Amino acid sequence: ERNRVHRLYLGGQSFADFFLSEKEADNYYPEEWIASTVEANNSKSYRLREGVSIVRGTNIFFDELLEKYPEELLGNRKYDILVKLIDSAIRLPIQTHPTKEFSKKHLNCEYGKTEAWLIVDTRPGAKIYLGFNDKYTREYLEELAVISEHDKEIMTAVCQQIEVKTGDVFMINAGVAHAIGAGCTILEIQE
Repeated sequence: ERNRVHRLYLGGQSFADFFLSEKEADNYYPEEWIASTVEANNSKSYRLREGVSIVRGTNIFFDELLEKYPEELLGNRKYDILVKLIDSAIRLPIQTHPTKEFSKKHLNCEYGKTEAWLIVDTRPGAKIYLGFNDKYTREYLEELAVISEHDKEIMTAVCQQIEVKTGDVFMINAGVAHAIGAGCTILEIQE
């Protein structure tokens, strides 16, 4: 079934073209999680197990189906990805995801978070932010992080800005600073 997930940023307008559905304004459901076994970390969920996909025409959650039929569906392999369609009307925060090594050492988790992005649609001025422009000290980046509390664009000034078009593909390795810019509709595959 369609699996829109609530977020704290606006988007979702481009989904109408992608899913051949009725046009709608940007709203707080800017992500569509596809074949998801992951619950959204929302402080206030709007439905049971928000984020976990439901098999079309049933009330069966996808993770339960995988658990019941691991050999038939996956050949007993691990299903350890999350696929999202993201349509952001605003620039999302600059962020860096943990590597597997960091996650094992500090988060008691075996996964890092490397992502691959396929740009499936754009609005005028669409861009992404990927990596820093230069080498910066930890102290300098910490200063910028403090300044970013009141200057929301300060971190974009130190990141590479890349104008994007439909069909572009990017690999965002864990540990690399990045952000989705306003006007990007992205198919994101992540650990």
